[in-house]
Amino acid sequence: MDFIRIDGRVLVDGARTVRPRGANLGNWLLIEHFMIGLPSVERDMRRAFDEVFGREVAAEFWRRYRDAYITEADIAYLAGLGATLVRLPFNQSLLEDDAEPGRWLPEGLARIDACISWCRRHGMRVLLDLHAAPGGQALDWTADADGPRPLSWEHPALR
Repeated sequence: MDFIRIDGRVLVDGARTVRPRGANLGNWLLIEHFMIGLPSVERDMRRAFDEVFGREVAAEFWRRYRDAYITEADIAYLAGLGATLVRLPFNQSLLEDDAEPGRWLPEGLARIDACISWCRRHGMRVLLDLHAAPGGQALDWTADADGPRPLSWEHPALR
């Protein structure tokens, strides 16, 4: 499969026009309060879990959550329904440690790689959506901003 591109007003794969049918994998790699029923943004939820349960227990909870929330069986099910694309929103904190900028987190990269592999096996494409960019690209809860204004637009290092 090649990358899908825009040609005028249509999406094309090589010379073939495509009309993706898709599903959103929201709340898996970016926790969204309205989907999970917890208040605030993901970083605040994680801080609260750390404080209440301790770092090790909280980390194990989130690992199990991510292990169970979306699996290859879910991708196979979506493909069986006729989906040809999944949108994969994710948080930059999945990939890089905020406390150690530039230190990549292998587990996060492995989760994205796994999703891409599952989709490839089931004939689907993946739309990668960096939904929460470093420093927050917006102030709304989906950007996981940690302050009174989005910083990714002000600091080149965050871009």
